[in-house]
Amino acid sequence: MKKIVAIFTVLVVAIVSTFLLMGGCEKLGGSGGDGNGGSGSGEGSGGGTTSSASAEGSADVQKESSVEESEQSKIQEIEITVSGRDYLYQNNKIDLEDLMKELVKLGKDTQINIKADDTAAINTIDDLTDRLDEEGFKNYTKKTE
Repeated sequence: MKKIVAIFTVLVVAIVSTFLLMGGCEKLGGSGGDGNGGSGSGEGSGGGTTSSASAEGSADVQKESSVEESEQSKIQEIEITVSGRDYLYQNNKIDLEDLMKELVKLGKDTQINIKADDTAAINTIDDLTDRLDEEGFKNYTKKTE
């Protein structure tokens, strides 16, 4: 279900971004790209060039923000539960070495949520967070129940 929502979100962002990049605002009644629909009281014929440059600048900003949005929607979020001296990942008990291999495959931008139950050994959590730091993971949070 999460994959379907993620795919849907990426598609919506892509459609909206494409619409905006293709001049969607102008088609909805915004200022035209021909320089005639500007909002200034200046005299002379220089308004068209300024309007065009502004449109190009805003298109660049829209491109950058849509790239950032699509990158953020690609960031995977996972949960690791620490119970006693065990790590539970994807409903399976896993040792620290195998867990780190799985995390490296996912990438360092992965959002890792560490959930510790009441029986979690502090040393076990510390071992995990130390390894995450060593491998360069910065996107992790710890929650205790």
